[in-house]
Amino acid sequence: MHELSLALALIEQIQHIARRERATRVRSVTVRVGALSGVDPEALAFCFPLAARDTPAETAQFILLKDSPHRLCLACEGVFPGGVQSPCPACGSGNTCITGSDDLFLHSLEVV
Repeated sequence: MHELSLALALIEQIQHIARRERATRVRSVTVRVGALSGVDPEALAFCFPLAARDTPAETAQFILLKDSPHRLCLACEGVFPGGVQSPCPACGSGNTCITGSDDLFLHSLEVV
């Protein structure tokens, strides 16, 4: 389960930010997970409290934002929702590709 190693990496990043901000506690952690990232959001949510034990984020609320894939039209450069090959709704071109939704990142923290 690579989600545990991802949760541990998030905790390292959170601890660094908490130290920099001289925070003693993290109230909430918001993480954005792309549908094409290869990350199981439920497994990450399960692993987060284990990784956060004995850290300033131990009691933090863990919030997951799930990103859906979008398509980029290579003809008109329009962006529209969808992971399945489909024509551009703006210009009708079939020359599109998937863009985004393949990442995982720390979106925001609330610290005290």
